[in-house]
Amino acid sequence: MSDTAKVFTLRALSQDTAGIMRDIYESGEPAFITHRGPFVALIVPLPAGIESQLLASYLEENPIPEPEKLFSTEEVLASLNMNPPPDPDKKG
Repeated sequence: MSDTAKVFTLRALSQDTAGIMRDIYESGEPAFITHRGPFVALIVPLPAGIESQLLASYLEENPIPEPEKLFSTEEVLASLNMNPPPDPDKKG
């Protein structure tokens, strides 16, 4: 970790979002964002692998409900008054 914090202006962030985010990610250190002088935000890089942990935690608290009934393609098409597309393997 460096002794000085990174500081970016809101204008710089707007003009080079990808570069600044890459810099924060690669350094592993947070950066402050300023707007006309005062600090307005702090961007903190997430640890590697956090996405799967967050998703697992969310799904534990909000499980995906099981469908009450599964419908076949034919049933769905019939409910929409549509005909299935022609089968390319069938001659006719």
